[in-house]
Amino acid sequence: NLIQEKDDGLDFLYLINPENGEYVYMRDVESVVSISEWGVLFKTDDGTYGLYDLQGNRMEMAQYTSAGAFHEDGLAAVQRDGKWGYINARGEEVIPCQYVKAERFTNGYAKVYLNARKEKSGDYYVDRPAGWGLIDTAGNVVVSIEYAALQATECEMENGVVRVRKDERWALYSLEKNKVCSTWYDELGEFSEGLAYGWTIMAGEDYYPCTR
Repeated sequence: NLIQEKDDGLDFLYLINPENGEYVYMRDVESVVSISEWGVLFKTDDGTYGLYDLQGNRMEMAQYTSAGAFHEDGLAAVQRDGKWGYINARGEEVIPCQYVKAERFTNGYAKVYLNARKEKSGDYYVDRPAGWGLIDTAGNVVVSIEYAALQATECEMENGVVRVRKDERWALYSLEKNKVCSTWYDELGEFSEGLAYGWTIMAGEDYYPCTR
């Protein structure tokens, strides 16, 4: 229930509560990224980003070069030094800027992308390919960041599955079991009313419908 007004002469952003007429104004706002229950994320004249709460108090933030809107659990994607992470409604960087790409959170999960790299596994380092994965709002990896593609509708996430692609083939990935849970298909469609289509190439045959 907020109305945004900009006074270009004074360079203030006014937030007005239409129920009681009360307002606050905010300085040094060039453009607004988002207004939500978590606050006002904005861009300044010098190209950096800032954050106000709805009482007009400015939050302390690191210097970011790009930012997205606040979504689930009050998290917004931000970019620093070419890498993406997430801040909370207090302007704190709660998930470090380490990803090449980072999408918004939906149903508690967000898609992220990393280039090829070495990761420590026990006493050894293993090579990880460039790819997509899924993290939760605490920054925990729930789908290993190594898939060529990762797709999920809101309905699929609510039911604990996403679709992942590796070596040009698709499979379902169970978020609960933390593993691939189906046959690999050459194509795997979106779910509708609890069902999805899939097909695969049978040995020595043309395209053959898969009935599983």
